[in-house]
Amino acid sequence: MALQSDPFAWEACLLMGMSLLNEAKNDLALRAMSKAAYLAPESAAVQYHLGEAYRACDMLEQARRAYQSAAELLPSASDRQIRIYCGGFGPSVLRLLFQEMATRCQRC
Repeated sequence: MALQSDPFAWEACLLMGMSLLNEAKNDLALRAMSKAAYLAPESAAVQYHLGEAYRACDMLEQARRAYQSAAELLPSASDRQIRIYCGGFGPSVLRLLFQEMATRCQRC
């Protein structure tokens, strides 16, 4: 309940998931990313990293959907979220990246 009342809780979940992915703790990362996606379903950054977690867990169809969702949410994403959580790239580069990742997951 406390997480839902804190507007930055999704960011904590996202950062935890990113850290866990970096440590190759993929199942735990997926759990953290899923929680972030539940708390901030409109976040392109969260959807992208959720896709990364799914891909790390070899859940390619779910990864494809998350990447596609990230691409669709990108036009409404805040510049702050994009710059902080997506490597500092601009929206046009990220759109191409998200679409490419979705396509790669489809090919596998």
